[in-house]
Amino acid sequence: MMTSRAAFGSLKSWERAVAAVLIAIPIVFGIVVLVRSSFLDTRRTDVGCYLRAGWAVRAGVDPYAVTDDNGWHFAYPPVAALLFVPLADAPADADRAGMLPYPLSVVIWYLINAACILLATHWIASTLEEHSVDPALRAMPAGCRRWWFVRVFPLLLCLVQIGSTLSRGQVTPLLILCVAGMFRATVKGRSWRSGLWLAAAICVKLIPAFLVLFPLWRRDRRALAGVTLGVLAGFVIIPSLVWGVPGALEMHERMLRGIILPAMSEAGDQTRARELTNINGTDHQSIGAILHNYQYWGNLANRPAQPDPWVRIAHWAIGGLLTLLTLVAAGWKRDDDPIRMLLFLGALFVLMIVISPLSHLHYFAKALPLVMGLHAAGLGPRPALMPSWAISAALVLTCAAYAMPTVHTGWQARREAGLPLMASLILCGFALWRLQKAKAAAFGETVTRNWRRAA
Repeated sequence: MMTSRAAFGSLKSWERAVAAVLIAIPIVFGIVVLVRSSFLDTRRTDVGCYLRAGWAVRAGVDPYAVTDDNGWHFAYPPVAALLFVPLADAPADADRAGMLPYPLSVVIWYLINAACILLATHWIASTLEEHSVDPALRAMPAGCRRWWFVRVFPLLLCLVQIGSTLSRGQVTPLLILCVAGMFRATVKGRSWRSGLWLAAAICVKLIPAFLVLFPLWRRDRRALAGVTLGVLAGFVIIPSLVWGVPGALEMHERMLRGIILPAMSEAGDQTRARELTNINGTDHQSIGAILHNYQYWGNLANRPAQPDPWVRIAHWAIGGLLTLLTLVAAGWKRDDDPIRMLLFLGALFVLMIVISPLSHLHYFAKALPLVMGLHAAGLGPRPALMPSWAISAALVLTCAAYAMPTVHTGWQARREAGLPLMASLILCGFALWRLQKAKAAAFGETVTRNWRRAA
């Protein structure tokens, strides 16, 4: 059996040229991000609120009380502020002794985020290759055409969303890496490590707690134990060591009143309303936000900042129904096939975005694992570089729908109509179709086998 590079093809001259351009893009884009974040009159980035929270930890100040130079607040779990202590940025009137220059902190954070995206992509692709049923794919040499295509094609499809989150300095790349690590550990049978990866994502941002459904539905007790241990460390032990037990309790109370309650209702501290929690404040793409937009379509000036009670009820009811459909498609019988595991996890990751009350355009970079799963599921024989034309067309069109409202700010109507939300549901629909198809095939094989035994 041929397992050499020739069996899968080497990159052609024009493909090597394209690869060189693709390598240059993150470098050039990083320079643009640095200029936008550091050298304009207004810092056009979200990273400032993270770095200011890191300074607050160093200075013994409440990280939820300080704001960055844009007047934005920190809106993440207390332990997440500790990640940014090495990159801390002090206010203009505070002592900066022992701190990195702000532009250098921006560059370091950009490099970390870019590395997270690339590493997550490689982890997912290599895990699928290492555990393929095809021995030739398991022995496929790095650097051949297929090796590149299974990594580059999904990245290109999600390039606009990834660029958006990188330019904002968001923590989304960290979450994607955590999900990739969770998937990799699960496939390798390292359940404890899988749970710790999920716990890390929850400690960075609360909404990945939705992904607990993955080990729960698989009845993976060790993974659930890993999640429990990691969350205990991130929400109890580490904050208590830093702020003391009373201080840690106060930090979590601030998070509850300032972030969680305002995101789900009109209760709590409304300090972050205009910048974050008001449904009209930003580019929200949650189910409830889009229902709210349709309710007041064409009346933007008089659109309320908070949705009606029926919208909130419909949001959670539709989210619950979509989640139930995903679980049913995955099936109660535990499935250890890597591609179907990735489709299940990727679908949950995307549903997490639209079910979250606070959902922004740049969140849709989280579609990368699902896109990689659909791409892998659509590949045919081993020499194939691209999935079937139907899967390819669906991926291209839905990812274009993600990108349109981000690329052109004048396409506000498409954003308010929920184009990215609809693209998410289409991607999830393809994943559920593949899962249901595999479940039906497995059931058919079981019936045939039992019939043969009985005969």
